[in-house]
Amino acid sequence: GFVRGKNTLIRTNPTVPSVYWIWKSADWQERECLTAKPDRPKAIRDDGLGEPSRMALTPSYKAHREILPDLVRAVALMGIAVVNSMVFAYPLEAGPYGEPSEGALNAASAGGVFWLAAGKFYALFSLMFGASVFYQHTAAERAQADFNRRQTRRLIGLGVLGLIHYVFFFLGDILVTYAVLGALLLTMLGKSQTSLIRWGLILIAIQVLILLALAGMFAGLEAVKPGFLGTKMLKSVEETLLVMGSGNFLEQAAFRALSYSEVLPGVLMSQGIATFGYFCIGLAFARSGWIANPAAQIWSRVRLVFLPLGLLVGGVGAWLVMEAESGYGGMALFGMAILFLAAPGQALGYAGLLAALAQKPGAIVRFISKAGQASLSAYLLQSVIMTVVFSGWGLGLYGKLPAALVIAIGAATALVSILFAATWMSRFKRGPVEIAFRAWTYG
Repeated sequence: GFVRGKNTLIRTNPTVPSVYWIWKSADWQERECLTAKPDRPKAIRDDGLGEPSRMALTPSYKAHREILPDLVRAVALMGIAVVNSMVFAYPLEAGPYGEPSEGALNAASAGGVFWLAAGKFYALFSLMFGASVFYQHTAAERAQADFNRRQTRRLIGLGVLGLIHYVFFFLGDILVTYAVLGALLLTMLGKSQTSLIRWGLILIAIQVLILLALAGMFAGLEAVKPGFLGTKMLKSVEETLLVMGSGNFLEQAAFRALSYSEVLPGVLMSQGIATFGYFCIGLAFARSGWIANPAAQIWSRVRLVFLPLGLLVGGVGAWLVMEAESGYGGMALFGMAILFLAAPGQALGYAGLLAALAQKPGAIVRFISKAGQASLSAYLLQSVIMTVVFSGWGLGLYGKLPAALVIAIGAATALVSILFAATWMSRFKRGPVEIAFRAWTYG
């Protein structure tokens, strides 16, 4: 329900007491009113703090768009590109094991990606997808539009775009997963903030337990039938190397399409549950106003407490993954489970660091954050670039480069995509893909 209050105001200086101390989430609405509607009565905090601080706006931001959500999305995309580079360059079953990781530089590069990036930036991006559902719902209410219709069209469009992306460009597509889980997230809109965070953490814990169970199962198979998994996976690796390394565009598309019935269930099983957990946490953070407020106290807590713990646990997971002989054995899966356990602390810690930057953003931070407004365009551009670089019909580098060089290509791709998206958003209101996607969603 709604709470409505009445106040008697002095015409020459209309002010009302802040309700922040009763409802913490009112912080965002009070600051929004102060920034976007300066002619309205101002909320005064009666502890001597004065007016609520104005929102972190810059002249380059239309309306009253906050900088932190866009900054988180942009940085998450950069990390995702670095991680995805290894999926573009090597078969999923093989990863950067064996020859690609020989030598100290290659081993350190691959281990560093597992420790600092794998699962963390994907978690950040998933948090922001959950937050986006809150913003979409708020926008629909403000416009008195049908939210369910808008969101249904949005998710259908995302799913179709994801299928095209998967078949023609990238086995590791996340858009279809987001579309499927996004539909489930609609059932969580009525949950309280506390309930959403609790559900999110429970789901992430379940994901870790599933990975631990799979690690135990694979380790048992290896003990009972030595070489069984290796022989089975080697055949798959050889087939993938042949098609992706020398096949033409249509042959590779057919190969991906035929494998989809196996890949999607695997993705949902290995990371889908945790992804939905991050959706719930992102929805809660947006509802609380924390994502819109880089000065919120929670950000200092996560970067000072959660981040060090996440880095410590993640380091153990990365060591286990790199000590494994392949990406499909029990040790590798056990290491991945530990990485998933560390991911919430690291991801939220990274968001806390970005929140610190967003409080007083410089020119570079403001420029990078613009790319977050065209995140879909940037994500798809990354796939186009790396497909051309690694595929047999492109530069033909699939399975041929050491890990350090592959990761460097991923970093360069991240930089190019962010520069393109940020430059585009400096001149246009929406990203190139976002223009078409918005027309479909609101059509």
